[in-house]
Amino acid sequence: MEAMALNTLTPKTLASVLGDVREKKQAREIVGSGCIIAPKEWEKQIEDYYDLQLGLEALRREAKPSGKGYTHEEVMQMLGISQADLDAVAGDEEIE
Repeated sequence: MEAMALNTLTPKTLASVLGDVREKKQAREIVGSGCIIAPKEWEKQIEDYYDLQLGLEALRREAKPSGKGYTHEEVMQMLGISQADLDAVAGDEEIE
């Protein structure tokens, strides 16, 4: 994976980077930004990876609870979120 500095990105170099990613199916790292530009084909692999990480964390927490758990209602109250707020952004998104 090639890396480039964020301050070197111009519209022209960004277009070139995106073209490389699409054509060569290789990721490009933007150094110092925490971002990686990856081909569309990697999307499912990345999603599966994050799902696996969430599952492993859930198993770890179940095996060795570290504190109090919270209900859905308690979390919504702590964050100041109402059901109407959730309904306003409802779609294909999952709330975990």
